[in-house]
Amino acid sequence: MTQLMNAVLLTGYGGLEKLEYTQVQKPIPQQGEVLIKVSACSVNNTDINTRTGWYAADEGFQEILQDTKKNDEEKSTGWSHTGIKFPRIQGADIVGEVVEIGADVEPKFLNQRVIVDPWVRGENQEKYQYQDLRRITISSRGVNDSYAQAFGRSPLQMVYNLTFCVSPEYVGSELNGGFAEYVAIPVANVCPINSSLSDAELATVPCSYSTAENLLTKARVSDKDTVLIMGASGGVGSSAVQLAKIRGATVIAIVGKNKEHLVKELGADYIYPRNDELASNLAKHQITVSLDVVGGEYFEIIFKALSLGGRYVTAGAIASPIVDLDLRDLIYKDTEMIGATRVVVHRMVE
Repeated sequence: MTQLMNAVLLTGYGGLEKLEYTQVQKPIPQQGEVLIKVSACSVNNTDINTRTGWYAADEGFQEILQDTKKNDEEKSTGWSHTGIKFPRIQGADIVGEVVEIGADVEPKFLNQRVIVDPWVRGENQEKYQYQDLRRITISSRGVNDSYAQAFGRSPLQMVYNLTFCVSPEYVGSELNGGFAEYVAIPVANVCPINSSLSDAELATVPCSYSTAENLLTKARVSDKDTVLIMGASGGVGSSAVQLAKIRGATVIAIVGKNKEHLVKELGADYIYPRNDELASNLAKHQITVSLDVVGGEYFEIIFKALSLGGRYVTAGAIASPIVDLDLRDLIYKDTEMIGATRVVVHRMVE
């Protein structure tokens, strides 16, 4: 007899009207999969970008995000650049309990509390760009500056394996995700976890913290750096503030109106609003790294603010992916430009 579950279905590209709360068939874990009862799943920009088709848009980026302009559906693609099949259940940042296992899955996973790595790689996609095992520590107040008590048992340390995948499938995009009561996930993407953090707190980790970690790693941030973070009050930005402080860097946080207190609590050394005085404020500092998750009109300011030999690194373009660049600023200041998406949470180890 078919069992049903509640879920939010994405029925096509567009606005909120494309989301439908309904009942669908409860998934059955296949070979190498586990069935997770979802206890928490956060919402990210990637959920909005996927729904609106923003990733493949040519223009009108803000209008698309604000549901005032429709994107060309034929150009709309997901993370794999092969298009999304509808209906789709979104939701990438999943925390829950394994309630059923498929064939060839070790029984030890049953009844485990788990966190999900949403980036699914096939056997033919194990192509590593580079590896840098790095331990990340999460506490109830954010990232712990000691690196010593990671979320997990006594302590259980999160190890990020920095990899690059060819045409990956992403949970909530090419594969059904966590905006449902249950979700089937490959066991290779499931990490058992023992933590004092709530499920809701843990559900902020896979996308935001891993993206921020990749940004800082690729930019080679250390205690010798002064790091400018554009969009510091958002999910990735606030994660980057904490992770940069762990590395001992000086942090300059750029935020929107009335958000200064958020990044001050996270340890930012200098905080400036996005306004007409931003360029003059940044000129007071010797900035070695500009970390950008916003893009758009402020790109030129934070790029020009870099000192000689500085590094610009980006993982987001929520304002606009189209920017103006004077190549002389890149060439004659010996500047590096770095793109980053997110690291793969390969496994959790003792």
